[in-house]
Amino acid sequence: MVNKADILEKLAQCIGVDVNTLVKLEKIGVLRIGIASECYYAALRKWGAHETTIVISCKNTCRVIDGCPKPILCYTIDACKQLVTGKEFVVEDLVLGLPVRLAVLEGKLFAFLSDGTYSPYTSYRLSTNENLIKIVNNFDYVCGVVFGWEEPYTLWLQPGYDKVYGFIILAAVSNKKYFTTFELRRIGYTDLLPHMLLEDSNVDALEKLLRSIQVGARLGARLVSKDTTIIFASKNLVQGLARWNNLLSIDNDLMNIVLSYYAKTCLETQKNVERERVICELGNLLLHGLLEELQARESLVIELKIPHSLKDSVVAEFSGKTGFHVKGAIRADDRTVIVRVERYHPILEPLRRKMHLLPFHL
Repeated sequence: MVNKADILEKLAQCIGVDVNTLVKLEKIGVLRIGIASECYYAALRKWGAHETTIVISCKNTCRVIDGCPKPILCYTIDACKQLVTGKEFVVEDLVLGLPVRLAVLEGKLFAFLSDGTYSPYTSYRLSTNENLIKIVNNFDYVCGVVFGWEEPYTLWLQPGYDKVYGFIILAAVSNKKYFTTFELRRIGYTDLLPHMLLEDSNVDALEKLLRSIQVGARLGARLVSKDTTIIFASKNLVQGLARWNNLLSIDNDLMNIVLSYYAKTCLETQKNVERERVICELGNLLLHGLLEELQARESLVIELKIPHSLKDSVVAEFSGKTGFHVKGAIRADDRTVIVRVERYHPILEPLRRKMHLLPFHL
């Protein structure tokens, strides 16, 4: 019979933290550790979202194991040994059935793509083990990585670009060429995208759709480079959108129509705590969806660039939410203001300051 001490030791070894850290995380309710018939497991709790379960198999297999929680990443014992000795470490995303190459950079555990790039959002921030080397070797898949085994799902965009947190890609426009779902799969996108057909269409149809979606729904467009636009929506809208077969033959003039829905994100790292600056030109459509998404995030500083007319309602919306602090608002120009909002979880702040052990979001 395997005892709790053995479980803690193996989990700590695999995810690169010491046993005392695991014990402390478990005591404050952040981490749930256990053993099933053929596996060890650690479930990392995330406020506002489902648990992320990490399973360590007692056997050298990573298929679904009876008695274990459905895992996001499954570590075999051999893989743990390889990771600790600095060799290639590949685990399997059981939802997609594809391998994911992991590495530790600056005390964080990342999933890497074929060219060594990574999405900073799709990281399991569990490790401060300096013995784990950077792994940027060839990786044959650009695959989805799932956050939680029910909702919300998060997917890669492509190497070199960050993902849209909590959203599913519907289409991409590059150099004024629209890529269908089939084409996206062929060039390396995840095939969990909804199936959409490419037909001649006009912008009026898209504008009609955007205007018809109720307030609070999450739909938007993201300009990820000079010539590339990503259209995204929350998962509950995908089926409805997929019925618009003649919808998305568009180019970047789309931005003139959905300027109110435009959001661009970039990443900053400061003092081992990730901070995300979200610069948004928001209409009422995205405001409530943004609040919903941010409930699951922590240690963020958000900058909202909004029309001056929305300032009071945005400040009031964030001020009334537990875990948000409005840091101030400054005038950007004659028509817009920038509202700075901090997302935090008060329970964790004393622990974070005292221990400096949590360089990841819960």
